[in-house]
Amino acid sequence: MRMRLRSDLLIIFLLSLMPAWGQRIMSYNIQHGHGMDDQVNLERTAELIRSENLDIVALQELDSCCKRTEFVDQPNELARLTGMYMTFAPAIDFQGGRYGVGILSREKPLSVRRIPLPGKGEARVLLIIELKQYVMACTHLALTEADRMASIPLITEAASSYSKPFLLAGDWNDSPQSDFIQAMAQHFTLLSGVDMLTFPSDTPKECIDYIGLYQSSHHHLQLQERAVIHTQNSDHLPIEIEIR
Repeated sequence: MRMRLRSDLLIIFLLSLMPAWGQRIMSYNIQHGHGMDDQVNLERTAELIRSENLDIVALQELDSCCKRTEFVDQPNELARLTGMYMTFAPAIDFQGGRYGVGILSREKPLSVRRIPLPGKGEARVLLIIELKQYVMACTHLALTEADRMASIPLITEAASSYSKPFLLAGDWNDSPQSDFIQAMAQHFTLLSGVDMLTFPSDTPKECIDYIGLYQSSHHHLQLQERAVIHTQNSDHLPIEIEIR
């Protein structure tokens, strides 16, 4: 009995010495770096990301070698400017290049998946990267409710295939009161909440950007803080959370 008690106390002591594990996560629709001043400036987007000391950034509306952004490979350029790993998932071919979503991460991904999602008129995509402690996914969902609803089983099927915590971030293109967000809330805990107004960035009136945790992950993650970052580098405001 004494041996068991001593062992338990030793485990508790060793756990108390372990450093706290935390992650700062952002979701940001950057509108290909096009700010409310009608200027395309990817450097200021990168500067914002650097200033927030982030571990993961889920990005939407990235251009790769498109005419409107002077054929700059924005995913590679953001990786260079931030010093982070970039994983890019094109959704469509656009103006001589490609357009889609990406994830910047301090840690090199262990694996990557790209899953097509429904989108009338514009195809959509779910990007998933696996990291040591958790899985991060990013998407920019369709404009029609039917397409968004049809995306739910594809997203939850992917999320359920991992044994690690599964986080989903992005521009979900719907309000908290909508049937779609209510349906998503059956599967995901909305860590970013439903009161973070992100669009349009100059006079934010709508909550359409979210970060959620797949509920069946049932891992011990704690939300430490959440915030909207006020900037007009895009037509959306970035949202940020810290988990431990």
